[in-house]
Amino acid sequence: MIFRTILGLSVALFAIPAVQAKKHIWPFVCVVHSADLIVVGSIVSVSPKDVTVLVEDRVYGTCEEEITVAKWKEWTCDQRFAPYKVGQRMLLLLEGGVEGYTTINASTGELEVKNDSVTVYREDQRFQLKQFTEVLADVTSCFTVVEPYGPAFGEKPSNMVLHRNCPAQGTHDPGPVIPARRWLYLETYKYLPEKER
Repeated sequence: MIFRTILGLSVALFAIPAVQAKKHIWPFVCVVHSADLIVVGSIVSVSPKDVTVLVEDRVYGTCEEEITVAKWKEWTCDQRFAPYKVGQRMLLLLEGGVEGYTTINASTGELEVKNDSVTVYREDQRFQLKQFTEVLADVTSCFTVVEPYGPAFGEKPSNMVLHRNCPAQGTHDPGPVIPARRWLYLETYKYLPEKER
């Protein structure tokens, strides 16, 4: 009798469809154009709920020399590259303000800096940090948001709509066409109205 009960429960458990959690991964361009602040910095202290980051480069926006960034909750579909620790260097795409910041779309807005380069989350793109931050600064100055992207979870997000403020090739002095520039501009153009492409 016990054997039949265990066997019956086992069969029933396998018959129940698995619940699958899935993160809605924002396109990186939408994270860039949703950011209030983009910085490169290193963690100088870690507390249970947040980290303090010493800012070494302000790519977009203004902030103090040290900022507080809330830790985001890891889960099955969104794991951090490593546990938080003092000395980690990151490129952060943040929303918020003086009271503190949060990374946009959790891990999508937090890129590990390793050997002076970064990998864009789920985009299979790796770039030299200096070149990538220059391109990020260029793109954030050349495009404005007409319609924001969102929401992060729940129903289907609305598409972002951008407007170009600069000539088609970027800033008035775009510099050499490096892979980071080519990739980020091509991704950004997808969010322009047809007449501006």
